[in-house]
Amino acid sequence: MTRLPTATELPKPGAVHPTQAPAATDAQGFDVKRSKELKGRRRERQRTYLNPDGGYTTRFYTEPSTSVRRTAAGSPSTPRWYVRTPRARGR
Repeated sequence: MTRLPTATELPKPGAVHPTQAPAATDAQGFDVKRSKELKGRRRERQRTYLNPDGGYTTRFYTEPSTSVRRTAAGSPSTPRWYVRTPRARGR
């Protein structure tokens, strides 16, 4: 085992200097009106969008969304969409 030398005291903090914040830029990337969802990348808890600037945005959710993609029985290439309905508690 290699032992590292230990400092007997913590270093003293340096002087504080005021700085200017960088100039704000126009937001680029996700645009609610112009970004298009890529439905082929849709998952139960995430949605991916193609943004107008050519980038991608993925939104993650803590709960499953209201629709879940399932494959039709016997036909793995034919997707179907089912809407989940909440179950009544206690049943």
